[in-house]
Amino acid sequence: MVAKSRASKARVGNKALAGSEENESEKILPNIEDDPVFSVYGPPFLAAPGDKVCLNERAVAVKCASDHLVRYNPTLKIYERYNACQGLWLTIHEVEVRRLFGDLLLKLGAAWDAVHFTQSLKNSQFNSLSKMIQPYQVDVASEETTGLLHVANGVLDLRGAKPKLLSHDAKYPFRVSSLINYDLAAKCPRFVKELLTSALVEVDISLAQKYFGSMLLGPNTCHGMLVLRGAAGGGKSTLVTIVEKILGEGQVAQLRAKHLGGRFETSAFIGKRVLVGKDVPGDTLSEKGARLLKSLTGGLLNGLRKAINRVTFAGRFIFIPVHFYALSCTRAKRENPLLADIK
Repeated sequence: MVAKSRASKARVGNKALAGSEENESEKILPNIEDDPVFSVYGPPFLAAPGDKVCLNERAVAVKCASDHLVRYNPTLKIYERYNACQGLWLTIHEVEVRRLFGDLLLKLGAAWDAVHFTQSLKNSQFNSLSKMIQPYQVDVASEETTGLLHVANGVLDLRGAKPKLLSHDAKYPFRVSSLINYDLAAKCPRFVKELLTSALVEVDISLAQKYFGSMLLGPNTCHGMLVLRGAAGGGKSTLVTIVEKILGEGQVAQLRAKHLGGRFETSAFIGKRVLVGKDVPGDTLSEKGARLLKSLTGGLLNGLRKAINRVTFAGRFIFIPVHFYALSCTRAKRENPLLADIK
């Protein structure tokens, strides 16, 4: 039972409740020590001079972030909420965040005898609460994801000698998934025999598999890009499509070499892991913007988004299948030093 002195300090006066009587019995308010958020930041409603009530915005913001697993991404300048069914942090609009605050305040108002106060809050108050989440959010998605792959039935850990399937958890800051169930016993004989063999010579199959595997592990630490050359209908684009499905199409962006010098072009690469140039003409690597390809594979880059300012992101994998009959290697290498090491 809460002490009467504590109840009187945190209590919203009966005068704020319509139809209340002076001889109404005192309502027992929740004990803030029973709540891990309110025990640190104080009760959600505070007594103000003149028998008024004010909102403890910091406490309510942390409570909403904790209960609903909501956070603000300062890099992308978006709100995210953890979806337990998918195991992903999904983008939500600020309007949805304000709705969560509204539902939470109605619940707190009933528990803390502040129903009239919560129902009279204005839209500006909810805007202020949404902004308060930004500095006081709960940092739960802090686990390093290098060597981890999000799949439909869990999180695949590739950091050890053997793959290990872990459970979905909010501590992993995944935003996209491959949507494929991982099966340790599954084999892929047709992928190797019918697709890789038809698209690549034997000496390059091992290299391609290693490069594809490194896409699952995280950043492009080798700062390399893969260029496939071959005749039309050889399976190059099909190979790209399979890689996109395994990684998850949300992690792949289309590479347009001739537009790389554009002001907003690189903003499409933010949050992506692989850049692909599917069905591009053979002279793609001789385009004016091709000189920027190497810079996209490693280090930190800046992307400019409309209404969001500059965003810094790490280098990405680059996968370009081209038709050899349309590419004059001698001329291309002379015009573009990037191709000097391509065999």
